[in-house]
Amino acid sequence: MHGEDRKIAFDTWGKLFEAYVNQILGTAVNSAKEKYIPCPDFTKKRHHHEAFDGILLAGRVCAVFECKGGFLPNNAKYAESLDEFLKGLEKKFATDSGAGLEQLVRKISQVFAAHKNEQRELEGIDLSKIDIVVPVLVVQDNFVSSFLTVPWLAKSFRDAMRKKALNRKVVFTSLLVLHVEDVENLHTYVKAGDFSLGECLFQAGKKGDPGPGRLFAFADLLRLFLQEKKIDRVPTSDFDRKFHEVLDRLCLRFFNQRFEPTEPV
Repeated sequence: MHGEDRKIAFDTWGKLFEAYVNQILGTAVNSAKEKYIPCPDFTKKRHHHEAFDGILLAGRVCAVFECKGGFLPNNAKYAESLDEFLKGLEKKFATDSGAGLEQLVRKISQVFAAHKNEQRELEGIDLSKIDIVVPVLVVQDNFVSSFLTVPWLAKSFRDAMRKKALNRKVVFTSLLVLHVEDVENLHTYVKAGDFSLGECLFQAGKKGDPGPGRLFAFADLLRLFLQEKKIDRVPTSDFDRKFHEVLDRLCLRFFNQRFEPTEPV
């Protein structure tokens, strides 16, 4: 695809990816403790009307989400030049205009501006009790969420945030970069125990920026959180039930009968 058709296809895929991530995150919350709101709007239509791609409210903590579908171009992934790789990252995921981190930083600085008269409010959302913010970038490309790439993104985010005049009463944790599979994994723990998505993200953000000598990805932080809280995945019986439902549908469609497992010999 080329020209306008290519642009429309990429824009459509980006919206579908955002909707998919929001749908999963909506099922990953502990409704007794937290609330997830997809695509909150600014109250006044100035510049960009839509604020974040999603926001999680959990007591004093809120997590703000930016979703980026798509992939790094192959000439960036497999180039022998580091500059070419970083150029690809900057264009879509980092601090170029419209890139993932640039949008996060810009919107955070608008909502949590240092001066009250410069702050932009979100439609129907009260942030007056929020004093901890967890910035989250959700990506489709595992090159972008790898433990080798995240330190550079975290530093780029931190450097960009330092240039903004922000509310000193609000603490901003380290950037979290989640692969879409990390998001898919999160909702499998909700039924298994006293799991809070807000607490999980907050604890991960508190670990600080990865860097030389301390490389890690979000999956490592999630594993530590689950171990500390002694939380397991959804019981195997739930997975088995879902699996059998899928097999039943397939067998009814193709063979006009339900799935009948064969006992092992």
